[in-house]
Amino acid sequence: MYFSAEDPPELLKKKFEDYEAVTENIITVDYRDIGKLSFASKELEDLINEFRPAICVFDPIQAFMPHGHSMTSRQQAREALDHLVRLGEEYKTAFLLVCHTNKKKTDDWRQRISGSADLPDIARSVIFTDYTEIAPQKEIRFVSQEKNSYSFEGGKLSFRGVSDKKFEDYARDKPYSGGAEPRRISQTDFCKQTMLSTLHNKHDLTSSEMNKVLKEEGYGRKAIDTAKAELEAEGKVERYCISVQGIPQWHIRLKGAE
Repeated sequence: MYFSAEDPPELLKKKFEDYEAVTENIITVDYRDIGKLSFASKELEDLINEFRPAICVFDPIQAFMPHGHSMTSRQQAREALDHLVRLGEEYKTAFLLVCHTNKKKTDDWRQRISGSADLPDIARSVIFTDYTEIAPQKEIRFVSQEKNSYSFEGGKLSFRGVSDKKFEDYARDKPYSGGAEPRRISQTDFCKQTMLSTLHNKHDLTSSEMNKVLKEEGYGRKAIDTAKAELEAEGKVERYCISVQGIPQWHIRLKGAE
């Protein structure tokens, strides 16, 4: 089953045919009806129960989060995906979630994924795709499996002995691979990333609503205030005030958003 919140069935069918897919084996729903479906909706479970698909694709994940659930909230993201875990176990169905990435220049694929860190943590496999730098015309994509919970990345395990070392000891002993020393990402930097991701999904929030989201993620008041000030100075967000029943109310949104 393929659920797309962006493309109508006729366009999806053409794409499938271009890749020589057996379209008779693919079921989809008109994107105009997608609003009725979410990871926690009865409609989704009814469809899975009726057709018993081998795999369900959700593109993108943001469109299928239950109402009131934010991708940037660890608790809410885990609650939403727990429904899929239950459905997968009950109906023997796999789920492929398409997640957009931000445009940060970083070697850490986790920091490129929009939303809470619980998204890749819950997933048993994470496959990352992007364009190669050697293709000016952006004609070449690479696909890399960055996580596989059912495979040993280091090969077969064998006992070598005991040690009183801790993680920090081994991290200190590990030689650096070369190149420029990686910059340590501060709490404020992480807070800025979370704030931008939240505004990308919500578009506009009151300052109190944004503070609530960030505090739920574990950020302190100092990091929140600094992150807001830096993003505003960088021209990425803007704060504005409106009057609600005569009471001033501050809002925050992405710069230039309507």
